[in-house]
Amino acid sequence: MTKPAQFSYAVLAATLVLMGLLHLGAPLLALLFSYFVLKGLGRFIRNKWLTLALFILVLAGISYTAGHFIRAAVAALPKIADNSIPAASAWAEAREIHLPFTDFESLKTMATDAIKEEAGYLGNVANVARNSLIQLVFIIIGIVCVISLFFNSKLDLFRESHAV
Repeated sequence: MTKPAQFSYAVLAATLVLMGLLHLGAPLLALLFSYFVLKGLGRFIRNKWLTLALFILVLAGISYTAGHFIRAAVAALPKIADNSIPAASAWAEAREIHLPFTDFESLKTMATDAIKEEAGYLGNVANVARNSLIQLVFIIIGIVCVISLFFNSKLDLFRESHAV
């Protein structure tokens, strides 16, 4: 193997290790899939601006769908709890297991009391929210990088001394 090939493999391996250590897996996946979508759309649509507009439309659709599913899950959670808590209580009683709740309201009360007792919980929620926001920003940065690569993917060396 030639020296440049060895160097390129070493750089790729170092990049993958750093990606894992810095927890940048989500932005890398967003970058790769966005590039895949843009290149795939670019094969069928020759106008780059129209391709970008369609890509942004696809992103908006995915974002709307994710928001819709999250809202539906939050709305369905009380109904699921109302159906599953009595079944779980009956199952536990049949096996002589004592549960600290019998219905959804007592479960909410028990959970609220447990949250109040655990002072570090609110800090954990704040950390999860902060980390989620950081990942979202990294994903947006990855998508912006892909868009810039899509519009100009040439390697620009010194044109007067290197042929491109």
